[in-house]
Amino acid sequence: SPLISPPKSKKNQKKKKYASKKLYTISRNPLYSMFRILLYTISRNIHAANEFENDAYILSIEAGSQYNKKQIFALQNPVVIGDVISYMLGKIEAKSEELKKQIEA
Repeated sequence: SPLISPPKSKKNQKKKKYASKKLYTISRNPLYSMFRILLYTISRNIHAANEFENDAYILSIEAGSQYNKKQIFALQNPVVIGDVISYMLGKIEAKSEELKKQIEA
């Protein structure tokens, strides 16, 4: 006799819908694509130049409103910038995998 799976709860369906929506949002985010391209470009240039500090790449963190921004922190080391971007991409990809597992469950 075929196995009949129990009906899925509404709570479970809501979780899957939420996970699908978040995964779609992540995959459609232009920043995600930009980070991947930027990381690739920086890593190629790092291997070519092998410099500790380089004015060509500056990672700047700012705070404030659109019209009143202040720079809080800036990095000019392309190796560290590449590591920061890699870390951020890894976190995004880990969250994407987590959402995929929720959808499949």
